Amino acid sequence: MGVVKVVATVLLLAVLLHSGCQVASFRDDGRNRTRTSSLSQSVTSFGASLYRQLTSGNLDNLIFSPFSVFVALAMTLLGANGNSKRELMTVLSVGPQQCVHQTLHNAIASLPTGLDPETNLTLRVANAAYYNPSRITRLYGRALKPFEDPNPEAAINSWVEEVTDGMIQNFLPPGHINSDTSLMLLNAVFFEGFWENEFSTGESDFTTATGTVVRVPMMQRLDGSISFKNIQALNAQVIELPYKGDRFSLFVIMPNTWDGLMNLERRLDGQMLNRILNEMPPTVSAQLFLPKFRLSTGKQLNDHLKAMGLRTAFSRRADFRRVSLRPLYISKVIHKAIIEVTETGSRAAAVTSVILLAAAIPPITVHVNKPFVFILRDKTSGLNLFMGRVTDPSQE
Repeated sequence: MGVVKVVATVLLLAVLLHSGCQVASFRDDGRNRTRTSSLSQSVTSFGASLYRQLTSGNLDNLIFSPFSVFVALAMTLLGANGNSKRELMTVLSVGPQQCVHQTLHNAIASLPTGLDPETNLTLRVANAAYYNPSRITRLYGRALKPFEDPNPEAAINSWVEEVTDGMIQNFLPPGHINSDTSLMLLNAVFFEGFWENEFSTGESDFTTATGTVVRVPMMQRLDGSISFKNIQALNAQVIELPYKGDRFSLFVIMPNTWDGLMNLERRLDGQMLNRILNEMPPTVSAQLFLPKFRLSTGKQLNDHLKAMGLRTAFSRRADFRRVSLRPLYISKVIHKAIIEVTETGSRAAAVTSVILLAAAIPPITVHVNKPFVFILRDKTSGLNLFMGRVTDPSQE
């Protein structure tokens, strides 16, 4: 992890020098709380918009990390000028007075990263930048990690595998990086948490998004308590499943009818999502049934981000002169995420790379047996680490 620490230090130095915010503002607790709340809204709004793009026109299962993609694009924003900068800020839902890089650094620094011995919860967040030394000489300087010859993908894949505890392997295929690749910015996230109350496992029916009924492993907790509520505007119910320590929770948003997922997704925006997740009621005694599932999604996000308004940065008109005197543009934004939800808890990992090239009571029973949206959220900072949907838990 030595390389990660060096790179992170250099990136943070660049943030302080180029973000346009005063270092003294770190000591202003009231302003910091306001900025953290604003960052939470930005990440949530960005995640909801990207979710809408990723789910448009399909009924596939999905897992992605709004937080990881946001951080990687925020790193890219650090080197952007002109229309490229304006479009990135719009897509990320950040304003010029938000001091996004400083606030993001502050938020990441406040996360309980590493292994918590009391709860056995593990969270890792790491950034890295690999570059072509013949092309990148500005902003980040000589302390960054150069691409390794003859197989530059191997070192990056090793870094990703280490950060994600082996959940994501062989992220980049051989030949992915060529002589025109000037800079690669990466963010990786790993989470492992254990339920406050574990489940036992049985089997039950699940009605998929197409109306087909499939038999799936269905985790069950016949006694205990949960927080849940109905959302009339979405015709859905929201269930909160806390992990040990109660800082992190998995939230499930399930429509009240098996065919209600698309209507829910059309109405759900970032502001509504933040409001729903921040205002959960007290817990009540309830039985809970939740499918056991494992999802994996890997996507190139270029078209989705262009549809959200990020166009100039992908074109030859891109302006990244704060990184390099030579013209650069974003060639690819690649994202991969995995989540496993079991009787004991959850493991999830994600990596994002931005590649720049030259030119009722009692009893209450909640049975999650229809397609649903899920969000893995840090309730203290309000950052959504992972988000996705399950349309058919019998499929990956």
